[in-house]
Amino acid sequence: MWLFAVFFLPAILVLYFTTHVNRNKVFSVLFGLGLGSAYVVIAIFLGSEYRIVPADFFKNFSGIFLHDSFMPAIIVTALFFLLSRDSFQFKVNVLFLVLSGFYVMYIPFRILFRSGAFSSFILFYKPILLACFVLGFSFAIRLFYKNLKGAKNVLMFILPVLLGLCCTMAPALAEVFWFRGSPVISWLFVGMLEILLTLVLVALNHVNLATVGKK
Repeated sequence: MWLFAVFFLPAILVLYFTTHVNRNKVFSVLFGLGLGSAYVVIAIFLGSEYRIVPADFFKNFSGIFLHDSFMPAIIVTALFFLLSRDSFQFKVNVLFLVLSGFYVMYIPFRILFRSGAFSSFILFYKPILLACFVLGFSFAIRLFYKNLKGAKNVLMFILPVLLGLCCTMAPALAEVFWFRGSPVISWLFVGMLEILLTLVLVALNHVNLATVGKK
C-alpha cells in the first residue's frame, strides 16, 4: 500500500517528461531532488519529530499546514529563485518541476517515517492532495506573474492568490477533518474542491489574458 505514496508524484513527472523533453527542465527537477534529499538527511540526523497532536482544531491545522505545504514550498521557491541564474520567466515556468522534485523525497519521508498511523487517507488520499497542492501553488505563481504582463482586470490579480492559498490550505484542512473523525464527506469534499481549483488554475494559465477585461 505504501508504494502509492512513494511513486504517485514520480509517475506524474515521468508522464510530464514524455511530452516535454528539455535538458534545462531536467536540471530543475534535479535541483528539487537535491533539496529534498538534503531535507531527509538533516531530518534523520536531527532525530524524531514526535509531537503530541493538539486537540484544538486551529493548532492542529496550522501545524500540518506549516510543515506539509506552506513552509517547504516557500523555502524551496526562495532558494531556487535566489540560486538559479536563469531568467525570472524561466524560473516561474519550471517552479512546478522544482517543487515536484523536492516533494518526491518529502512526501514519502513525511508519510512513511513521520506519520503515527497508516490508513487509506495517509497512504492514498494525502499524496494526491499534496501533489495537487504542488501543481496549484506553482501554477498560481505562474498565473500571477502572467497577469502582471497581460491582465486588464484587477480580479485577475486577486484570483491566483486566492486559488493558490486555497490549494495550499486544503491538504491540512482535509487531514484535520480526517484526524478528528469527521464524516468522510467532509474531507472528501475538501479534496475534490482542491482538485477542481487546481484544474481551474491550469486552465487559466492557457487563457489569453490580454483580452480579459476588454469590452
